[in-house]
Amino acid sequence: MSQTTGRAPLLLSPMLLIYFLCFLFFILDTYLFQGLFSEYKDIEPEYRPVEQATRLAYLLVAAIAWRDLDKNKQNIEANALQTGQTLLFFSLVLVILENNWDLTLRESILGRIIFASTLGSVLVWLSWLAFNSDWQAPSGYPLLYILVLGILGLGQTVDAFHDGIVSNEAAQEIGTNITLEETTELFAAWVLFHAAWIWHNRDPKAINFWQNSDGLKLVGGLSLLGVGNGFLAFTREGTGGHFVSNQVAILGALFIILGIYLTYKHLSLIHI
Repeated sequence: MSQTTGRAPLLLSPMLLIYFLCFLFFILDTYLFQGLFSEYKDIEPEYRPVEQATRLAYLLVAAIAWRDLDKNKQNIEANALQTGQTLLFFSLVLVILENNWDLTLRESILGRIIFASTLGSVLVWLSWLAFNSDWQAPSGYPLLYILVLGILGLGQTVDAFHDGIVSNEAAQEIGTNITLEETTELFAAWVLFHAAWIWHNRDPKAINFWQNSDGLKLVGGLSLLGVGNGFLAFTREGTGGHFVSNQVAILGALFIILGIYLTYKHLSLIHI
C-alpha cells in the first residue's frame, strides 16, 4: 500500500505545472503575441513557441529513454526494455516529423492513412506494455498513451480540414484555425512525456539526476537543440523558402551545435 501511495503523485506532479505552461503557451501564441506583433501571424506555426515546446517534449522523451536504457542495461526487465526502446525510436521519429520533411507524402490520403495507422499501432503497443508492466505503475498510466492517440487524432482531423479534404463549411472554418492543430500536438507531446516520466521513475532514484545541475543542463541543451532545429526546419511548399534571415539560420545552427554538445556531455553521465 505504501509503495502505491508513494508512486501516486507521479501521475500528476510535476505535470500540473507543465500542463499549465502548455495552456499558457496556447494563450500567448493564439492571442497575446498576435496582438502585440503585427507580423507574428505570418510566421509559420512550426516555428512559434508552441512548436518549439513540442519539439522539447519529444527530445526529453528520447533523452529519458536513452539514459534509462543505458543506465539499466544490465538488469532491465523485458517489458521495461521494450517500452524504453519504443519510446526512444518513436520520439525521434516524431522530432523528424515536426520538421515537415515528410510533408508531401503525409498530406496525401494514402499518406494520412499510413501515418495514422503507424502512430496508432505504436501507441496501442505502448499502452499494452504499460498495462502488463513488471513494476507497480499508477492505474492511469496505460491510459496516457491512449490519450496521446486521441489528441493526435484530433490534430490530424483539424489538419485534414485545413487542407480542404472535407468539403464542408464547418470543417473549413475549423481548418482555418491553424493554431488548433499545433496546440493539440503540444499537449500530445507532453502527455507522452508524462507517460515516459512515469516509466522512468519506476526506480525512485531516477529523479535524482534531473534534480541536480547536470539534469538541468541537459534540459537546457535539449532546449537549444530544439530551438535551433526549429529555425532550420523545412518550410511548406510554395512559401518561397525559409521565413527567417540567413543570420537567424546561422544562429539556429549555432544553437544546434551547442545543444548537441550539452546533450552529449550530460547524457554520458549515466552513473549519477
